[in-house]
Amino acid sequence: SLKDFTGLTAGQYTISEDDPAPAGYQLRYIRCSVSTDNSNDYVSFFGDTATRSVTVDMGPNERAHCTFVNEKLGSITIVKDAEPADDTVFGFGFLSSSGAAPFVLQDPTKPSQLVPDLPADRYGVVEAPQAGWVLNDIRCVSTLGTSAYDIDVAAGTLGIDLAAGDDVTCTFVNKKLGTIIIGKTTLPADIGPQFEFTQTIAPADGTFTINHGGSSVFQEVLHGQYTVTEINVPAGWRLRNL
Repeated sequence: SLKDFTGLTAGQYTISEDDPAPAGYQLRYIRCSVSTDNSNDYVSFFGDTATRSVTVDMGPNERAHCTFVNEKLGSITIVKDAEPADDTVFGFGFLSSSGAAPFVLQDPTKPSQLVPDLPADRYGVVEAPQAGWVLNDIRCVSTLGTSAYDIDVAAGTLGIDLAAGDDVTCTFVNKKLGTIIIGKTTLPADIGPQFEFTQTIAPADGTFTINHGGSSVFQEVLHGQYTVTEINVPAGWRLRNL
């Protein structure tokens, strides 16, 4: 919107914007330019956003044009989606130009954290590693679709270029790691023979052997499908059941 003041004499004038600005907005900057009538030469300067005002020194036949630029504030909401939802505590850090602010989330007791009234700027979120869990995904949506994101699931980091007036919601999806135990029982019980297996749980570990009463344990296993195969069965033995 525009407001004209005409017929002003030379002198000093101060223009102020009411504080606070309309709910959900902030005063971003005040910019003025002063020129003489019928001249393309002008002087530009900025007002003081702290006092929400600008002072203009007007000479004879000068014209001043001042613009108060207000920006709508946005928000960022961080959501925790844990599978299973067992109230494990996940630690986070929210990064902004003013520093880092820690917070924790628990699914389902405290699954989200809202950071309101944010100006357009660059923000970051980092999730601390949690023993026995893996960060599986980070996904973001927003009301306006004007913000941008840098997502690094492996590092547990998220960068958000928040646009003016946009409300962003980002969900960190974690899956709990499991344990697989392979055991051997012989009939009759005989600890002598060694039974060899291949497995796809930890391919780099290759084959393994166990005897009667023994077991091989694979910990912190990602969710998924795996195959364990008994091979090279010792002479005189056969696989009865699983």
